[in-house]
Parts: sequence; structure tokens; C-alpha cells
Amino acid sequence: MITKDDRQFGVHATHCCSVHGCKYGQDDVCPVTNGLDDGVRCEDCDWDDQRIEDAIELLIARGWIPEGFDASTHKLINIPKEKQ
Repeated sequence: MITKDDRQFGVHATHCCSVHGCKYGQDDVCPVTNGLDDGVRCEDCDWDDQRIEDAIELLIARGWIPEGFDASTHKLINIPKEKQ
């Protein structure tokens, strides 16, 4: 495993994601995937968030989730009393 003293530590810490793994395919030695560093939020994280928001909007449109649901906080906001 790559330690904080290793030359490659900084590259992994600034490019790899703790959720989606090592950007270089070295999950077994990557300090981020092994919990030594938090890493960065990767493009896959952003893509996942967008997919979740799109799915929530679809569920609201189909009536499965009430209008006024905030996808980022997972709470109902600005709901008129008559719809609660």
C-alpha cells in the first residue's frame, strides 16, 4: 500500500475517489481506497447525483413523491397545508 511518505501519495490523493475507487485501477495499493486520505469528489459522483435528481423528478411527476420534495436535502419544502 502507498503510504503518506511515498512519492505517489499526492497523485492518488488529488485524483482518486473514496466512493468510486482508484482512478489508476490500483485499488489494492491506493491510499484513498484504503482509507488513508479522503481523495476527491470524482465525475462519477456528479453523474450519480444527477441521475438521482432525475429519478426523483420523474417520481414527483408520476405522483409517487409529493411536489415540493428537495432532492438535495431529502425533505419536503414549501408544501401548501391542503397537500400535506
